[in-house]
Amino acid sequence: MSRILSISEIRRNLHRVLPVSRPESPVTPFLGQAFHEIFGKLTGSDPALNFVRPLGDASASLADMTSGLRAHAYRLLVAPLLLANRQMLSGQGAAVLEFWRAVESLCGWIVALSDADRAPGRTLEEFRSEIFQDHEREVEREIHEPGWKVSVLLKGRIDALFRNPVTGNLCVGEIKLGAGVPELDLCQAALYRLALGGRGPRRQLGPEPDVVLIHFGGERHEAVYRAAQLAELEGRLKDLIGALAGVADASPVSTSDERLVFPVPPAWEDLRHQVRRLYEGASVPLKFSPEILAGPSHIRLLATAGKGVNEAQIRKVTENLWLALKLNFRAQYSIVKGEVAIDLPRTDPQPVWWRDLERFLPARSPFSVSKFPAGVAVDGRLRWVDLAAPESAHFLVAGTSGSGKSEWLRSIVASLLSANTPETLKLVLIDPKRTAFGCLEGSAFLERPVVHPEDTPVLEILDELIQEMEARFRILSEEGVSETGELEERIGKAPYPRIVCVCDEFFDLVAVSARMRQHVEMRLSRLAGKARASGIHLVFATQRPSKSVVTGTIKANLTGRVAFRVTDWRESSIILDRRGAEHLAGRGDLFLLVTGEPERLQSPLVTTEELRQLGGA
Repeated sequence: MSRILSISEIRRNLHRVLPVSRPESPVTPFLGQAFHEIFGKLTGSDPALNFVRPLGDASASLADMTSGLRAHAYRLLVAPLLLANRQMLSGQGAAVLEFWRAVESLCGWIVALSDADRAPGRTLEEFRSEIFQDHEREVEREIHEPGWKVSVLLKGRIDALFRNPVTGNLCVGEIKLGAGVPELDLCQAALYRLALGGRGPRRQLGPEPDVVLIHFGGERHEAVYRAAQLAELEGRLKDLIGALAGVADASPVSTSDERLVFPVPPAWEDLRHQVRRLYEGASVPLKFSPEILAGPSHIRLLATAGKGVNEAQIRKVTENLWLALKLNFRAQYSIVKGEVAIDLPRTDPQPVWWRDLERFLPARSPFSVSKFPAGVAVDGRLRWVDLAAPESAHFLVAGTSGSGKSEWLRSIVASLLSANTPETLKLVLIDPKRTAFGCLEGSAFLERPVVHPEDTPVLEILDELIQEMEARFRILSEEGVSETGELEERIGKAPYPRIVCVCDEFFDLVAVSARMRQHVEMRLSRLAGKARASGIHLVFATQRPSKSVVTGTIKANLTGRVAFRVTDWRESSIILDRRGAEHLAGRGDLFLLVTGEPERLQSPLVTTEELRQLGGA
């Protein structure tokens, strides 16, 4: 039995292998996927869409060929895409422009390849089929290292497989939008070399291919990596893979040792046998672990998949488990450290009170505390989030009424209040519904009174945060440091309080008009890009994660995600970039997405009186 690990999950955690000089340019997932599809159509076999006819119709000059291919790409591929998604892309002019520049760059690259070494007499179609050999090819490789408990099966896709017309070398291409980060590019190239090693993939591709990372944009950047450059990173990548798959001792997962113990009802042992038989009856053999993880709302069964079992088969059986077992909510599955994790809703859900977590919070000190427990995992452990970390500095939260969204916001406010003083923490609370934070009115922790948008313009609040951010950056520059944490360590206390802006419902802020939405997005973008280093953070929530509310600009800037139960799979895809949140059980059942795969947690409950006492109101 092997543990399954996707190449995409490893890529999301590559920053653990090498430090990076700066983050990659944010690209909306929709436009990124659209660019890959356009690449596949321009280089694919469909004569109505690929580059063969427009290049054949153009004159011999490279300029005419490039111009003709750009016009072809725009007319048949880009314009229909933009028209069909104009509502979703509204207000994303900069991202769309970057996308179009990347398409123009791609067209120039295709023309340059076709001109590089096309043999006389060879048709453009013969050239295309020889050079562009595949797009998004599925690959897998099994790896087993000394000290690992079991092997790990790497599974994923390669963006492109093409042949260099000059050298004749086969190339594995990683296609990207925007500027690259050299350290991450090197790690990703080494990952592809590792995934394509071994007799399986190598037998399919022949001699070891070069790995090429191509960043398309205003200026195209192409980096070719050969085996000798990548071999030295292989050991460190295997360490990361072993930790992510849970087959090695070390693990980068940031879950604490603090644990709440929840009982496992005796009947669940019988239920596990029923689950196993249901999978076997559907010809999907799973080998179940004897351990049952008990959380407050769910019981998790862990299993390894038999040979030949794929995720689609597991998903199909899991979707029908709740009917066969007569459960109140759907079961869900995920891949956790290479194992299949099946979450079944408890018939006796246990409440998680914030006061039960309070004893784990750090004590107050002259330093600012930016960590808080985001919830309790399915195994009872606390999952901590640190606002000072780049990947979790700002949060986008979504969930229907009654899903537990507002309670989660109150719990993180309670945790920050408990661990800080008014000298180390200030809150900016935006409460359009006037129901979430009224008990904190008058608290010394408030930067200003609780904000009600009909009384105080929200743009004014955001402008004040921007002014504070810029003032703090002037102080940091004068002190010769790049962020608040460095200055805090130098002087032995917080130089100024951390500011956390929490908005319980931002739909009301952006639904006034398209112009108002643009003004809000512009200010959020400016804050999210720089505010973390100055100790300012944004946590914005909504009941309505529609495309018109949660735009690409919002998603690109509020990178931490918390999803409670939403109305359908489309809303889940908007908040998490995948389905699943539509089947959450409600009442605090959530997915947390910071890095890697979403983690299932149960939100703690804090009472109004507890919150009032913590705030000293």
